[in-house]
Amino acid sequence: MNGREYWDFLDEWKPNLLYQYAEGSGYKFNPIYLTSSQNAYYLMWFVYRYVLNCATLDEALEHANVSTMQEYNLIRIVNNLSYQDKTSASLINFGTEQFGKVEISSPRSASDNKKIVKCICIILEVLYNRYNYLEQLECCIKHFGRANAPASRQAAIVIQAKEIIRNSIEYMRKHPKYEGLLLQHRQTRKEILGDCYYEL
Repeated sequence: MNGREYWDFLDEWKPNLLYQYAEGSGYKFNPIYLTSSQNAYYLMWFVYRYVLNCATLDEALEHANVSTMQEYNLIRIVNNLSYQDKTSASLINFGTEQFGKVEISSPRSASDNKKIVKCICIILEVLYNRYNYLEQLECCIKHFGRANAPASRQAAIVIQAKEIIRNSIEYMRKHPKYEGLLLQHRQTRKEILGDCYYEL
């Protein structure tokens, strides 16, 4: 097991969720379908893969913009607002309860569409590649990091993500059941990080 099996739910048919989504996508917004991260992932995947017919990540990234997310009533996924708690953290976060999480969101009041688009791109890359949770964190580092910059010039989310990765790996190395996940991470991290690659 390499951790990517988590995403098997994307291949399931969820008629009740899709019905709730369709019912809430008219003029009267009913956000009950955005009550969990898994629902958010599923609906974003469904819209991009089957409604917009984006078979590849590159095709999906052509629609990685605020207007598309608003048109399909998915903008709440990245604007730091859930249905259950209007003051809660983002629906999308990467990491674990044990070692910490980083939030992938942009404040509701943000006027900087660049950050919102960056959040959308990260989620799409994770979905289309079905990254395990270590790969998800590396993806955050790539998008928010500065290549070859010292820690003092890196965004807080980058510093936090690197700390979670190091602590997670230290723990996983002591438990054989995580061997597949660690191997997957070692094989893909250079490609994921690109210019932001760093030694662990």
